[in-house]
Amino acid sequence: MVPEGGYRPWQADDPRIEGKNPRCVFMDGGEIFNFSLRSVPPLINEVLSLHGSSNEEIDAFLLHQANLFMLKHIGKKAKIPVDRMPVNINDYGNTSSASIPLLLTTVCRERVAARAARLLLAGFGVGYSWAAAIVDLRSDIYVQTVTM
Repeated sequence: MVPEGGYRPWQADDPRIEGKNPRCVFMDGGEIFNFSLRSVPPLINEVLSLHGSSNEEIDAFLLHQANLFMLKHIGKKAKIPVDRMPVNINDYGNTSSASIPLLLTTVCRERVAARAARLLLAGFGVGYSWAAAIVDLRSDIYVQTVTM
């Protein structure tokens, strides 16, 4: 949030922003963590259900690489097998909206190149937003990371 950002009114007595510059971005990390743990595991289960799939039918679960601690907790709550939840946050950090494509082009590249893959993608973030999809990728799609 940006308390004096002009988009929505803020509460001057909000203890979360006490001592902070109201014109600068502020994130309540603890609340975002709790929001993610409350929202993402049920989202994953709902997408699986809507697709008529189970965890066993998903080759890899590509989650937004927010932080490793959060990823481990989400994986545990959603009953995702550790070997099918690739992680690259130790190499790249939190790359925001690029984290899922970057995960696909780094850690999952060989997996997708070898054979067709069914992937569950799940993004979530600071704006209290979340989304997920199941995608089937053909093995003949060349996936690479482009750096400049």
